[in-house]
Amino acid sequence: MKTSAEMTMHVEPDASTAKAPGDFARKLAKRRALLLRLEEAQWARIVDALPDSLAARSRNHATSGSRVDPVRNFVEGVLWVAHTRAYWYQMPADYGNGHAIYVRFTRWAQRGCWKPVIYTLPEGSELRERLASLVTRHLETRWMRKLSRELSA
Repeated sequence: MKTSAEMTMHVEPDASTAKAPGDFARKLAKRRALLLRLEEAQWARIVDALPDSLAARSRNHATSGSRVDPVRNFVEGVLWVAHTRAYWYQMPADYGNGHAIYVRFTRWAQRGCWKPVIYTLPEGSELRERLASLVTRHLETRWMRKLSRELSA
């Protein structure tokens, strides 16, 4: 039986996965082979929960005729990292540059943009818990670094 999180996302094979020898490479290839894509209904709920400026970008993109929505691709990339617990640099190229997505993720976390996204995910789902954990860990780490710098100054 599928969980509610599995029912809202589907998995696609990653076109950029290369066959490489070695245990680490096999694990990485296996992890990269699964791309998480939100279904339209789930994405619509997330867009409605986003702050107005971000939601407008995504809505305007839908009418521009371009195939890939950069906001949606970014959110799906972050959800992939949360789901797989992989490092940002291990992110499949289909989502974009891992470092650029990490930088954008940190900005969203500092501005509180992830909270409404987390609440749109199904209650009790593993993906919701992992995304909340990822955001919380990031904010706690940044806070600890800031506090450490202030104490040492």
